[in-house]
Amino acid sequence: MIEIKGLSKNFKKIKALDNISLTVNEGEVFGFLGPNGAGKTTTIRILSCILKPDAGTAVLDNYDIHEEPMKIRKLIGVLTENPCIYERLSGRYNLMFFGKLYEVPEDQIEQRVDELLTMFDLQDRSNDKSGTYSKGMKKKLAISRTMIHNPKIIFLDEPTTGLDPKASKDLRDYIKKLSIKRKITIFLSTHNLTEAEYLCDKIAVINKGKIIAIGRPNELSRMLWSGDRVEITLINDYKDKGISQSEIHDMISSIDGVNECIVNDNKIHLSLESAEKVNPIIIKKLISSGIDIVQAKIEGHSLEDIYLSLIKEESDKK
Repeated sequence: MIEIKGLSKNFKKIKALDNISLTVNEGEVFGFLGPNGAGKTTTIRILSCILKPDAGTAVLDNYDIHEEPMKIRKLIGVLTENPCIYERLSGRYNLMFFGKLYEVPEDQIEQRVDELLTMFDLQDRSNDKSGTYSKGMKKKLAISRTMIHNPKIIFLDEPTTGLDPKASKDLRDYIKKLSIKRKITIFLSTHNLTEAEYLCDKIAVINKGKIIAIGRPNELSRMLWSGDRVEITLINDYKDKGISQSEIHDMISSIDGVNECIVNDNKIHLSLESAEKVNPIIIKKLISSGIDIVQAKIEGHSLEDIYLSLIKEESDKK
């Protein structure tokens, strides 16, 4: 749905984008992560045909940004960090106005407006001036505006900035529905790593205008750290049976595929070459030694772990 090839953009002496390339599949929620000034907003402005790149190109739904910008503008919706709505107009009239700008057919526009107001729980306040809305309601209205013309692609730039926790959660849930139920491709730029972890099928990390990693979170985790992390919780009566922590450590460490073993009271923290292969062996050995287990769980690296590690690794190269 989106294919970027060698995009570069300079602002005087600042290299905002440095030969970036990536692909976003149809119906995917694609996370675009990076620190301030990394090039996220510049990328969105180029893809939405507001800026022209100095080099490279991008194709959205088979339309090239250089050759058919007007067709691209009709198939995308863009939500900026500070969304454009007219606060002296009602929520309903805002959507009617933008629907006409996007040339939504006259015989469809009212039905479309009602659908969006209902979808985003704005129906009861639809005739009130949007300036009286809460921040969360304004963001919902702004997303409704981006969807009024049934776009195939939506660009969201920091969509939950400034919202309270409930409004943020509601908005994340709506975004998820758009991808799952309507198969809309969503390009999400955010600093909120919890938000990205919940929403995104795939992520790219950009720093100083360069893509430093791209893939699904588990793929990036394996790129940074080999093997799996596992935590095993024991019933704490093993000491009463005359078994020490050091004995548990030595027993597990002797198993092939165990890279590291740390025993801390009733917790065993493990680094394994493969949890699928090694974990059953460890559990059988513990049980046969009279040690009872409460649970064993694989501990994945969070998106925050991945992001911070990638940024640090890139900084260390300088």
